[in-house]
Parts: sequence; C-alpha cells; structure tokens
Amino acid sequence: MEADIVYYLNKIMHANDWFYQIELPEHFMAEHPLGSVLGKAVYGDYLFIYQGTTVGGNRKDGALFYPTLGNNVLLYANSTVLGNTQIGNNVIIAADTYLMNEIIPDNCIVFGKSPHIKMKIKDEKYIKDMTSHIWRW
Repeated sequence: MEADIVYYLNKIMHANDWFYQIELPEHFMAEHPLGSVLGKAVYGDYLFIYQGTTVGGNRKDGALFYPTLGNNVLLYANSTVLGNTQIGNNVIIAADTYLMNEIIPDNCIVFGKSPHIKMKIKDEKYIKDMTSHIWRW
C-alpha cells in the first residue's frame, strides 16, 4: 500500500512513471527524465535515459512480453523499447527510435522505427568512447 502511494505521488509530482517493482541497475542515470516510463523489463548495468523514454511490455498471441536491455545502454529522447526486444551490450538508441520485438546486437547505434530500423555496427571501443562523458570509463 505505501509503495503504491509513493509510486503515484512520484508520477504526479515528477511526470515520470518508473514502476516500483522494477529493478534498476546499480549504475543508472537520467537527464531530464520528464515524461519517461520505465516498466517491467530486465535492465543491464550502466543504463542512461533522456526525456520521454518508454520501456514497456507488449501483448503477442495472448502473452505479455517485456524487453531485456544489456549493459551500457543509452536511450536518447523519446525512444521507445517495447515487447520482446532484446538489446545487447554497448548500444545507443537514437532519439525518436521505436523498437518492438527486435533483436539488437552488441556494439551498435540504432535508429528508425520497427520493423524498418537501421543499425550502425561499431566496435566496443567506439561505443565506450561515445558514452565516456557519462560514465568516465
């Protein structure tokens, strides 16, 4: 009951919806989290989100599926990750990207809208360099 109250109070006061049953990683940051939704999913370590980010479930064939995010995932503004989406390690999701039921490999930059996404495959060093301003690798 108390968790429900705090959850709804946070939604009202801060305009974000981070479901209280989710387990956020040890290293998690949000810049301008206004309007962000973090639902049930598996979140890897070193997660960074911007405003308007949505992570949540989707029904398919009568079952409910949630995303899995790897380590060092960066979700830019208004990106959406839904359903049975599997995101690898060291992945940057560009602004306004919409992913549903996609498999995203390690070490890439993703943009576009499912089912017509585009991926730029990079090496781990490149992605780590792109996120070093956040995590100070």
